Amino acid sequence: MEVEFVCLANSIKYGGRCIAGIRTDGSGWIRPVSDLQYGELHPLHYLYPNNEEPILLDIVRADITTAQPQPHQPENWLIGSRKWNKVGRYSPNEAYRFFQPFMASSFTIFGTGTDFIDYNYIQGNALKNSLALVEPLDIRWVIIRGFRGERQVRVKFQIRYPYWNESVVTDPFWQQRLAHLKSGEYPRHVGGLTSADKLLFTISLAERPLENGRRYKLVAAVIVLPGV
Repeated sequence: MEVEFVCLANSIKYGGRCIAGIRTDGSGWIRPVSDLQYGELHPLHYLYPNNEEPILLDIVRADITTAQPQPHQPENWLIGSRKWNKVGRYSPNEAYRFFQPFMASSFTIFGTGTDFIDYNYIQGNALKNSLALVEPLDIRWVIIRGFRGERQVRVKFQIRYPYWNESVVTDPFWQQRLAHLKSGEYPRHVGGLTSADKLLFTISLAERPLENGRRYKLVAAVIVLPGV
């Protein structure tokens, strides 16, 4: 069957991509997944017939088959074999109005105020959602070296004062946009953002836990809505 959704993430996932969005009928989030080990998508799965890939705010029509909910990712649906199609695109103003019912208002995300959820907790308490849309009040870009010495782009952000969240950014566009920065902490404007730009984050829960048994919350998309 086919489903239409507004693309709100096209992020890096284990050598492939994680694509997700909100259904245009207003029924909630969907994350199309493949039958590969981690459900990652590759170009043959998601490219449009013209070989372009979905970008943020595209209205995508995708072929899906069966629901594949997981305790940590209840929005998953297995993809079918037919090509995806772009059937439209939201303007920034249209998008912001449409997103309002789905915006997270609490400083907690997926039930916790930390940047992770313990895997043992998820095993005993299946999550209601693993995707969220937030409007940060303030942000700071953070460039660090990860556990294995790899360069990481992170972002500190506030949803409600005085609480700060911090997450790894898996949005490939913003990883590239901030690639010139050395390790350190930077204000929002270093990425070319202006005070007039409305900013939203798509938060996603990682596919698998790290060695410490934690699944981390990721900023899967940085959505810029100019002039909203």
